[in-house]
Amino acid sequence: MVKLRWSIPIACVCVLAIALTTVAQDGAVGSPMGVATEEILQNDTWDPGESLTIISGLVPGDMVASRLTPSGPGSVQIKMVSLLFGGATTTEEVIMRIWEDNAGTTAPGTQVFSDTYQLTGSSIAMQEIDLEDENIVVTGTFRVGIEYTHSGAPSVLLDSDGQIPTRNFIFSGSWMYLESFFTSEDFIIRATVEPTHYYVHLPLVLANY
Repeated sequence: MVKLRWSIPIACVCVLAIALTTVAQDGAVGSPMGVATEEILQNDTWDPGESLTIISGLVPGDMVASRLTPSGPGSVQIKMVSLLFGGATTTEEVIMRIWEDNAGTTAPGTQVFSDTYQLTGSSIAMQEIDLEDENIVVTGTFRVGIEYTHSGAPSVLLDSDGQIPTRNFIFSGSWMYLESFFTSEDFIIRATVEPTHYYVHLPLVLANY
């Protein structure tokens, strides 16, 4: 009996990387980071200890708001809203509202969330409103507004070191850009968001025999 033994040389080995992409319901492609990464959106540049501005004269039914835009494409979940609510240390009830805001007009789009909160004023500590369990998902630009149920302070404070045009609003019977009244300030309203989809990178080894 003759035994035959085959020797199979490896001609080459190629290592490739493929990207498995999860896609949101809107069909947008996610971040190539491999994990969903939180992002803090803000127009202001305020740090503790820096000067602040307060708008006086706001009454029940008036609102202040900030337009915020995630850096990446696709949908994000709004997990937290933070704001500086000071000028007095009393406790007041406010209504927080969130709208879609992709049209770029003074009036926002569809409202996607509203709820009432009691906030105790402080010109030092940021108020943090946890929204993770609310499952608020938006695509693109959105607007966060605070509606007053009281007059005067405490109020949403502003920084004092410049303004980003068309990103800050006041509602008093109708929506107006903040720069109609103040030109060097941004409302200190921030949102923490997280993408709802992302890339997963896996190695793939191909062996040619």
